[in-house]
Amino acid sequence: MAINQIEIFDRLFDWLAADRDEAARRYQALRARLIRFFESQACPLAEDCADETIHRAAAKLSEGVMIEADDPYIYLRGVARNVLREQWRKHARSASLDDLPPGATPAITPAGIERRDEETNERERKLQCLEKCLGALPDEARKIFLDYHREQAATKIDQRAEMAARLGIDITALRNRVTRQRKKLEQCVLNCLNGDTNRSF
Repeated sequence: MAINQIEIFDRLFDWLAADRDEAARRYQALRARLIRFFESQACPLAEDCADETIHRAAAKLSEGVMIEADDPYIYLRGVARNVLREQWRKHARSASLDDLPPGATPAITPAGIERRDEETNERERKLQCLEKCLGALPDEARKIFLDYHREQAATKIDQRAEMAARLGIDITALRNRVTRQRKKLEQCVLNCLNGDTNRSF
């Protein structure tokens, strides 16, 4: 008997969290991150691609595949890369040379697809290393660093002033602390990219 869509997403929610409300919250957060990923890759159907990515993961779970990942987004991002490549190839196939003006060349070529694949893989490696390095930070240091960079430009000044006050330091000391942490993270990411897994900070 085929598993229906509700059952498929029940398996997905079970994978995300035991509590249904928490699973729903994580689902929305993961979907938002996937949409941002596809938008960053200039995918014209970012929301559709994000939904397709999640559906593929849910289908795997419904088939009994065990997906072991500390962060579900890491697994979903791997699926998302495949969805993105398929989108690029689909656009490349659908581009008709007859529709191009004389002397024009297709915007998407096989070489261009391969180059974008390589660029995407490199960005993904950097993101994975950054997430690993952030995960190695003490909880408080990680929270300060992420909070410092999280706010939109319009509210950054006020938010950072509140952070400094909460920590009992002035804004300059807060900025210096975050700058030192950023330099350590940059070095950690560089070590990770170079394959030096024994060094974090």
